[in-house]
Amino acid sequence: MIVYLLLLFLVAVALLPLLWMVVDVAQAGFPGGVEPVAAALQGDLVQLPRHLEPGTVPRSDGQHHLHHRAGAVRSLVSASITGFAFARLRFPGRDVWFAILIMTMLIPSAIMIIPQYLLFNWLRWIDSYKPLIVPWFFGGGAFRIFLFRQFIKSIPEELD
Repeated sequence: MIVYLLLLFLVAVALLPLLWMVVDVAQAGFPGGVEPVAAALQGDLVQLPRHLEPGTVPRSDGQHHLHHRAGAVRSLVSASITGFAFARLRFPGRDVWFAILIMTMLIPSAIMIIPQYLLFNWLRWIDSYKPLIVPWFFGGGAFRIFLFRQFIKSIPEELD
């Protein structure tokens, strides 16, 4: 019995930051990470709201425009087509191109920030949505292509 009480206490302590975050979002309407830690700790550690209304917590649906969702759909479609090409089609250099694709996942994204900025500046895409849309439209990212390729390879070719 004592073991269960100890485990219950440890779970409560582990879930306290999550509760703090949810309460802060519900009260302020935005995550509390934007305010300084010292200001957040001046009052009570956790300030439970007196009443919680359904409209207090911001919802993720309905706040984004359709073109943001369409970009994700285009990315998935292009990644699935590219993954299918790597899984089923036979073309010269297919394995070499797939190895290069896999090697791009080994490059840390922080290393690519400056070259990407220089490329987008050269293309005159700064201050537009094109850098967010165009690279994902052509391929959808190496990890998505890899996942689609592996999934399609698991399907028997007779079903094509």
